[in-house]
Amino acid sequence: MAGSATALAEQVLDEHGVDEHGPGAVVGGYVHGELIGVAARGLASVELGVPLDENSVFDIASVSKQFTVATLLRLGADLRTPVAAALGATGLDPGLTLGRCATHRAGIADYLDVLTAAGRGRAETAEMDAAVELALALAGVAVPGGQPHYSNSGYLLLAAAAERLGGDRLAALLQELIFDPLGMSHSVLRDRPGAVITNLVSSYAGTGGGELVRRDQDQAVVGDGAITTTLADLGRWLSFLDGGIGLGDGLRDVLVRRDRADGRALSTGAGIWHLDHLGDEVIGHSGSAYGFRSFLVLDRRSGVGVAVLANRADIAADAIAGRLLLGLTGGRPPARPTPRDPAARAVSGTWQSADGAVVTVGQSGLEVDGRARAARPVTQGVAAADGALLGVFAERGEVSLRNHLGARIPLAPAGDRRLNPPRHRQWRAPGWGVDIVLTAEGTDLVATVGRRTHRFAQRAPGSWVADGLRISADGSALRLSVDPGPGTTLVPA
Repeated sequence: MAGSATALAEQVLDEHGVDEHGPGAVVGGYVHGELIGVAARGLASVELGVPLDENSVFDIASVSKQFTVATLLRLGADLRTPVAAALGATGLDPGLTLGRCATHRAGIADYLDVLTAAGRGRAETAEMDAAVELALALAGVAVPGGQPHYSNSGYLLLAAAAERLGGDRLAALLQELIFDPLGMSHSVLRDRPGAVITNLVSSYAGTGGGELVRRDQDQAVVGDGAITTTLADLGRWLSFLDGGIGLGDGLRDVLVRRDRADGRALSTGAGIWHLDHLGDEVIGHSGSAYGFRSFLVLDRRSGVGVAVLANRADIAADAIAGRLLLGLTGGRPPARPTPRDPAARAVSGTWQSADGAVVTVGQSGLEVDGRARAARPVTQGVAAADGALLGVFAERGEVSLRNHLGARIPLAPAGDRRLNPPRHRQWRAPGWGVDIVLTAEGTDLVATVGRRTHRFAQRAPGSWVADGLRISADGSALRLSVDPGPGTTLVPA
């Protein structure tokens, strides 16, 4: 089977246009954690002409999140513990627990989105203490327990909780409690910029002109990412996820257990997603940081796993992993209906959520708050990434927007009446730590958020969007949020 797995991995890299002349990817296929096939394509260092191979070390970015939760559990933490108690903090909702941070239901805005919106740059949170301080400020205005929305902020708080409970840096705790017991001898948490790691590849991203530039780590932030590892070491982690080997079934079961909301099973475990578009018992997670892209996936029924590690930002690690997994298991991707699918027609039009998100569905795809998010019609809606990650669905007379975490946000037809923008000019965004200046221009808003100016167009009554941000009005109250997700109610300055 090893030969056929390697041949299939090579074929998938061919299909995705990964060549030998620039940064590329390594791909591994596994059965019960044993590496049965490897394909490596491209350069570990473009400058030096060093090729990638199965021993190359990559930053796996957000795939690291499951390791953060596992470390907390190994320390004996109870995920029902309020974050305030775990960190000795005050002013936080008692419903904001470690578990809700792990399953993205803490209601905390993503600190990276907030920095981008305010034009502040990641340099302001290059050190862990500053990043945790911002995450705590955002947690102070969070409303936990609602629909899941992806947020890195909760994982900074989980890392801080682990360090407080374990009395050591997360890097040392991971080494002692996870890497060493599993024999992951080539895995390290990069918790300082410039750390020398043997066989660590360089990563690259494109510029506006199509050229590649090297992207180096410039952060010391951990918990939401920053583990570096190899294909072989990820096989040992897959052995644990598959059979509990090394750390036990009990810990594994907590990680993969689906969260629930409103009586429904969501797609979130603790640092792990349930990838229902690939199969009933398929779990995994993606990673994206600097120029690195990664995807780790396991079919729990067959024990077949796939890891894709890339050092080029435009490589679709998720699509490569899904294609290889289906090839190794003999599965089939979801059927795609024709554009004449009556369910797809049922969701065409412009919709609005209760918190002001504006969703437009047309023949060309799906647009959320003015940003194109999809291009393929699928059963009962329109969605991105093979019909799995985002979609509008019509069921039992109700239309809803769903994301890959299982959030279900009810939608209603958007009205066409335009409202005058708010006249008060000076506002503050609690938790975000920024001042906002609003200027009305017709029915649009020009808003200076911190150091960055955005032009918000009114997409529906009481909803203005720009650059992945949304300002929504409910009576005299204004709310600023990100793509639709957790936000903060503005207060007059």
